[in-house]
Amino acid sequence: MMRKIFLNIFLLSFLFYSTIYSQQGLIFKLFDNPDVPNGPVYAILPYGDTVFVGGAFHFWGPPIGSFGALDLKTGDVDTNFFRLLNGQINTIIPDGKGGFYLGGYYTLKVMGKNGLIKSFSGIIHVNSDGSIDDNFKLSPNLRLREEIIVNKMILLDSILYVAGKFRIIGDSIRTHIAALDARTGKVLPWKTDSIIVQYLGIKALAISDSVLFIGGDIQKIGNSTRYGIAALNIKTGELLPWNPMVKFGSSAGKVYAIAVNDGDVYIGGQFDSVGTYKRLSLALINKITGEIKGWNPAATYSQGDNYPAIVNVIKTYNSNLYVGGSFNYINVEKRNKIACFDLSTGQLTSWKANLSFTHQNVITGSEVYDLAFVGDTIFIAGNTLTGIVTSTDTIFRYGIIALNVNGNVVDWRGSVVDNDDDDPPGLQSMIGALVFSIQPWNGKLLVAANPSTRIMGSLGRQVKQRNSLCAVNAKTGKIINYWIGPEFNFVEQPYSINQQGNYINQPVKLISALAIMDSTLYVGGNMALTGGRWYDYLNVRGYPDIFVALDLKTGQVKKKWNFGTANNTLNYWAGYNGVKKIIPTPRAIYVAGGFGYYLPETRGLVIIEPRTGSILNWSAKLFGGVNSIDIKNDTLFVAGWFTKVLDTIPRTFMAAFSTRLDSVKLLDWQTDPFHVGYDQYNRITTAPIDIAIDDSVIYICGGFTITGDSTRERIASIYTYNGKVTKWKPEIQSGSYYYSSVALTDSVAYFAGSSVEALSKKTGKKVSREWQLRGHPTSTSKVVEVNQKYRHVYIGGKFIDIFDGNNSYPIPFFIVRPYAEDIATAIEKTPHIIPNNYQLYQNYPNPFNPATKIEFEIPQKEHVKLRIYDILGREVMKVFEDEISAGRYSISVDMSGYPSGVYFYRLEAGKFVSVKKMMLIK
Repeated sequence: MMRKIFLNIFLLSFLFYSTIYSQQGLIFKLFDNPDVPNGPVYAILPYGDTVFVGGAFHFWGPPIGSFGALDLKTGDVDTNFFRLLNGQINTIIPDGKGGFYLGGYYTLKVMGKNGLIKSFSGIIHVNSDGSIDDNFKLSPNLRLREEIIVNKMILLDSILYVAGKFRIIGDSIRTHIAALDARTGKVLPWKTDSIIVQYLGIKALAISDSVLFIGGDIQKIGNSTRYGIAALNIKTGELLPWNPMVKFGSSAGKVYAIAVNDGDVYIGGQFDSVGTYKRLSLALINKITGEIKGWNPAATYSQGDNYPAIVNVIKTYNSNLYVGGSFNYINVEKRNKIACFDLSTGQLTSWKANLSFTHQNVITGSEVYDLAFVGDTIFIAGNTLTGIVTSTDTIFRYGIIALNVNGNVVDWRGSVVDNDDDDPPGLQSMIGALVFSIQPWNGKLLVAANPSTRIMGSLGRQVKQRNSLCAVNAKTGKIINYWIGPEFNFVEQPYSINQQGNYINQPVKLISALAIMDSTLYVGGNMALTGGRWYDYLNVRGYPDIFVALDLKTGQVKKKWNFGTANNTLNYWAGYNGVKKIIPTPRAIYVAGGFGYYLPETRGLVIIEPRTGSILNWSAKLFGGVNSIDIKNDTLFVAGWFTKVLDTIPRTFMAAFSTRLDSVKLLDWQTDPFHVGYDQYNRITTAPIDIAIDDSVIYICGGFTITGDSTRERIASIYTYNGKVTKWKPEIQSGSYYYSSVALTDSVAYFAGSSVEALSKKTGKKVSREWQLRGHPTSTSKVVEVNQKYRHVYIGGKFIDIFDGNNSYPIPFFIVRPYAEDIATAIEKTPHIIPNNYQLYQNYPNPFNPATKIEFEIPQKEHVKLRIYDILGREVMKVFEDEISAGRYSISVDMSGYPSGVYFYRLEAGKFVSVKKMMLIK
C-alpha cells in the first residue's frame, strides 16, 4: 500500500515538472540520441518494429548539427554536449582555464544538456566542464539592426580581443575590433580609429610584445592608408607606423592568417605583392621595421603560375611552420592544400600530405581552413575536403582528415559531411563539409562548421554507411546493423535546365518509393544496380533498374526491372522522376512515376504480375506522368500531371480505372476542374502530388487549384464516388506554401511540404499549434507517414531548420513526432458563471469507455493547457491549448484506440497546475 502511495506521489510530482522540460527539448526527439541520415529522405515505410527509410543519403548516425566535439582517439561524437540551434561559429579559442570561447555570427542559440535554450550575441564562453558560462554575455546590439560577425579572437590576460565585421558591439561604437572583459563580456574603453574594410572585415589576429597585428581586407584606418594588414598598440589601440602595404594588383590584398615567430611576422592570404616586392600569398615581414624579408614561397594553383592561390591558415608547431589553403604548388613543388617549412631555414620541407582532396571529379576547389596539432597527429579541416589516398588505396575521410608525421592518413574517422542545396540529390551527402575552425579540448576535437552541414561522428562505429536505404528500429530510433541494402548507383538525369536556361545533365540517386508484400520489400526511385561502388560517378545511359525487389530479411536483390532507357525513364517533365508510388497486391503490383513518356505502353503507370515478375499488357496511355496512386475496393485512383488518358480522352490530373487486369477500363469518374499552369518551357507546374483514401474521401495535396463551385488550393478532399469537392476546408497558410505528401490517422490528416500540418478530418482546423512545423524558406518536407503501432508521425525531407512557434531548430532530414490526434471534439463554456478560484474537477464518467468529460474553472483570462499522461508519466494526448476568458468549461475526450489502464490528466492555467487520475476500462 505504501509503495502504491509513493508511486502516485512520484507520478504527480513528475507531471508537475516534466512538461517544463519537455517543451524545451528538440521537437523531433522521441528517443535518446536516435540515428538520423546525412541527406534528404523521400520515402518512409513503417513495418512492425522496423521503419524502412529511403532517400539520397549515405550515412546514418547521431543528430549533431554544425558544432560539436569529436573524440581525439576514436572520432566518436559527444552526443551529450550542448547543441547549437541557430547561428554560425567561425572561431574557437581556449580560455586558459580549461574552457573555451566561441565566436561567430547571427544570434547564437544553444540548448544545454538540461534542455534550456539560451541566446547570445556573437560570442559564447564555455566553462571547463562543458557548461555555458551565464556570467559572460555580450549585450545585444540595440542601436542598429545588424549582426555582429566575429571572425577571430585572441586572449591576453583578462582581455578578450574580438575582431570581425561590425560597427557596434554591445552598446559601444567599435569598427571591426573591440576589447572585452574576458569574465563578463563587457566592452572595454580600448578602441582604434575607424577601420574601413572591403567585404570580409578583419580575418586574422596576432600579438607580440605590445603590438596587436590585424589582417583582412583592410583599406584604411583613420586617415592612414593600410592595405591588408596593420599594427596597433595593444594598450591604447593607437595605429602604429608599421605599414608593409599588402596588395592585389593596384588594390588592397587580403590577409587571412598571421603568425609571429621571434622578430618575424608570417602572413598568408591572397595577394601578389607586399610593398615593392612580388609575393604570391605568402610573405615574411620584420615585426619592428616592416621590412619585407627575402622569404618568397609562391603559393599557386598550377606550376609556374603567377596568379596567387589562397592561404587561409599559418601555424607553428615543433620548429615547423605549417600553411594551408587552396594552393596546389609552393614554387615548383607539388603541395596539395597544405605545406610545411623549417622555421630555422625557411625552406620547404619534404613533408607533404599523401592524399588527394578530390572525389572522382565530383567536386573541385577544396581548401584547408584550419589546422590542429595533437602529439604526432595533424588534423586538417576545410571546405569540402574529401580525402582519397591515390597511391596504394582508396580511403574516404569527410571534412576533417587526420595525418601522421609522415603525411599519411591515420585511422581516425570523425566526419563532417556537406549538405549543399545546390548539389543534385545523391551527391550532396557524400562530400566533406565546410569546417571553419577546430580546437583540441579535454580529449576532444571541437568542430565548428557551416550551419547546413552535419557532424556525423566516427564512420563504422557511431555512423553506419547506408546507401540511400536504411532500416531503423521503431522502438529506439537506432539503425538496424544487420540489415544492409544493395549498392545503388548514380543515374544521369537528362534535360535538366540550369539558371541560364541551358539543358544540362545531372547525376542523381534517390529512393522515393517503398512498399512491402509478404517477404519482399519493393524499392523504387532514380537509381541503378549496375556499375561500381556507391561513390563512383556513373553515367548509366542504358536501362536503369529503377524498380527493385529485395528480400525483406536480408536486403538482398531478388529481382529488378527497367521501364525503358534512361532518357525515356527519367524524362524531366515536372520535377524529379523515376518511381514515385508502389502498391503491391496479390493480383498485381502497381508502379507509378515519371517514366516512359515516349513509350505509351509504360507511360507513367506499370502493372507487374507478382508471381512471374512480368510486365502486364495493361496501359492507361497517360499523356504525362503519375505522382500517386491508391486503391479503394475495385477502383484504382491515379493522380499526376497528365491531361489525357487512353491517348485521347480528357482527364486533367486525376482519373479512375477498374482494377480488372484483362482489359483497361476507364471509369466515368471526374473531379471538379483543375487549373493547369505551365512554365516557360511548356512544362506543367500545377498538379496533385500525393493522395490518400479514407472511407469515401480522397485527401489530395500539391500545387493545384480546383475551380468550380468549391475552390480549393494545395490541399483538398474529394468524394470517391463522384469526384466532387467535399465541404471540408483546410485551415492552411496562403501564399507560396505547398504540400507534397499526405498521411491519415482516424481523426487527423497530416500534410508535409514547405510546412507540416496536422489538420482535423472533421473541421479542417489545425489540431494543435504546438504540433505545427514551419520550415526555413529553403526547407522542404518530402514525405509524411504514420506508425499506428507506436503512434509516431515520421517526416522526411530536405531541411535546414524547423520553427515550432517558439524556437528554430536544425533538423537532420528525419523527424519523429507523437500523434496529434483530434481528441477534443469541442470545448463548451457554461454561461453566466464567473468562478472565484481555479478548479479542476474529476472526469465523468470514471471509469469510462471510451469517452469521458473533463470540467475546469478559471477566474480570469489565461493560457490553458490540458494534457493526458500514462502511468509512466509519458504524454499521450494534447487535449486542448488556447487562451480563454474566465468561466467554467467542459471538454469531451474520446480515448478510442488506447489500451485500458490508469491515466492522469493535467491542467495548466497560468501558474495554476492540477493533476487528477482517471481509468479507462474496455
